[in-house]
Amino acid sequence: MRRRGLLQAPFALGLTAPALAATPGAGRLRVVPQANLTSLDPVWTTAVVTRNHAFMVYDQICAQDAQGTIRPQMAEGWVVEADGLAWTFTLREGLRFHDGEPVRARDCAASIRRWARRVRLPRPAGERGRQRGAEDAQPRPGPGGAARGRLCQ
Repeated sequence: MRRRGLLQAPFALGLTAPALAATPGAGRLRVVPQANLTSLDPVWTTAVVTRNHAFMVYDQICAQDAQGTIRPQMAEGWVVEADGLAWTFTLREGLRFHDGEPVRARDCAASIRRWARRVRLPRPAGERGRQRGAEDAQPRPGPGGAARGRLCQ
């Protein structure tokens, strides 16, 4: 018997594919990671399971879409200065932490500084490239009051 015949045999006998029935847990996504999740902090471990968990749980200022293009996630958009050393991000309106507190530019800057202390990227000889700071601009009026923050290097 060939593979096609083997695959068609259940249908020839009147058997059908099993139906997917709604169960009490429908609407819930169960994830089975490839390893035990021993750390929730993606800054301090290189474990793939921690990275995968972080992508499912934490928001990012920008993220990659399915084609690998960088798109805003928490950001509404950004502007890069002509010298390429200052980037100004505008956060989307309504961003909140789990406890209801608004996400501010200084919160994002603190996370970036924390990550930058851990990740040492190679720099051209003689370039110091230190982060000078971040500023919270005045929140815009309206619900959520989106903030603008400026990162300088």
